[in-house]
Amino acid sequence: SINTSALSSACATRFIENFGRRSLRRPLSATTENNETASYLAIYNNAGGNAAGIGAVMFKFLMAPNFLYQIENDGTLVSGRLHRLSSY
Repeated sequence: SINTSALSSACATRFIENFGRRSLRRPLSATTENNETASYLAIYNNAGGNAAGIGAVMFKFLMAPNFLYQIENDGTLVSGRLHRLSSY
């Protein structure tokens, strides 16, 4: 059976940190982590449950440009918007 009781704040934060890191391919900043945890809690309280809160957070991560596209911007700026390509 599935436990539908409220996730603890620490458990929700851990899920957001792990899922966010994997989906965005980078560690989350503290600001992003705090914003997503607040988003989860707001939706949990207003929409009624874990599924709604976690679903909304997953939706935000899965629709983020860093998930949909692999953005590589580590090159050296040459001029304007051009970047020198590395040997990699």
